[in-house]
Amino acid sequence: MRSHATRSQATRFAVNSMATLAALMVFAGRAHAQDLFPAGVETKAAGMESAIAVRSAPATLYNPANLGLEPARKRAYLEAGAIRARMAYEHPQYDQVFVEVHSPVATAGVTGAFLDQRLRAGLAIFPSKSGGIVINGIPQPVAGETHSLAVENSDQTIKTALGASWAVSPAINIGTGIIHTSEDRLLSARVVGSATPLLNQKMANDFARGIAGVRADSKIGSVAAALTTPVRKTYDGESSVAGGSASSKPETVAYEPAVVATGWSVATGPIRTEFSLNHRMWGDAADVMREGLASSTSGADIHDVTETGLRFTWAATPKLAVSGSLANLPSPWGEGGNASGNGSLMGPGFGMANGVDRQSIGLLAHSSGTRFGTFDVGLMNLWGNRTVSRGGANPGHYQMDVLTLTAASTIVF
Repeated sequence: MRSHATRSQATRFAVNSMATLAALMVFAGRAHAQDLFPAGVETKAAGMESAIAVRSAPATLYNPANLGLEPARKRAYLEAGAIRARMAYEHPQYDQVFVEVHSPVATAGVTGAFLDQRLRAGLAIFPSKSGGIVINGIPQPVAGETHSLAVENSDQTIKTALGASWAVSPAINIGTGIIHTSEDRLLSARVVGSATPLLNQKMANDFARGIAGVRADSKIGSVAAALTTPVRKTYDGESSVAGGSASSKPETVAYEPAVVATGWSVATGPIRTEFSLNHRMWGDAADVMREGLASSTSGADIHDVTETGLRFTWAATPKLAVSGSLANLPSPWGEGGNASGNGSLMGPGFGMANGVDRQSIGLLAHSSGTRFGTFDVGLMNLWGNRTVSRGGANPGHYQMDVLTLTAASTIVF
């Protein structure tokens, strides 16, 4: 009897350990994923978050100094469109997993003078993630072996930014603001063929970051820069593993990096050339990122990266301009895998928007001078792929392709 009881305890321990590890690996790709697209039609058309290109209410998210370009009269900003995201993952020993998601996208806000004609203020609301996804048969390492898991995930992330700019002189503006992020996540996972969930997880929290920027304009061109502060994100919620009792401490920790963004533009006749650069400082994340539930990870294989973009804009008429852009967005993630001593290093996983090196193109048609304000139509196409070796945390080949088409308008009121 004692031997049988001992075997039963060992079995329960093994099942719980496998479930916990499955939860860690499945959740990793959700907790630390970067947004698939930026807010605002101008930044989408630039192919990246750009401190020089961003305009109107979305400037509160990427460079509040650009609010100084807005007229004194109050204007409402509304962007609406659609996204199609395709992601694929092929494990060396399993069939390819392919997911395609279609979803609406939107950004809304207001801008205008406040108290003083030299002071501009702006408010933007940006739902950067919304909706759910079901993934059947995704290979994940569990207790030293790879198993096929069925995963259901729902994400809701809303960013609200409030910013202001001050005209130091007619050509120079400085700005500052705060970005508040509200996140809600639901996650369920089970081994394919099993009716018993390995994991049910509900998590939520609110986070705030500061941002400051500067912009200088002249007849020949412009220079802009912005700094966004980092934030360590610890979630609250409930988790249950393998049908066990719910835990109120998921203890999942994520990280948003500090971002130094710069950009400059030069005008030559009707052609304006813009260059954007974002340096994302992920270094501290290597020591604070954890995957939750008594995490077995000892750190994250993540490092600083620099994103670059180039855009050309042609003023076809006094009221119509068209532009095209190219951007390079490297992944901050190494392969991950086993670390020295106990634990493992987090690496890229399926569903992470920044798990692969990405390239993007953007197109924009911009009209101005109407009685209502402006009207823009923009397109952003982002793609990338990579192969993680067998020694990595999640080996295999990753692919992604994201197409976003939006229109935006400003309305004077």
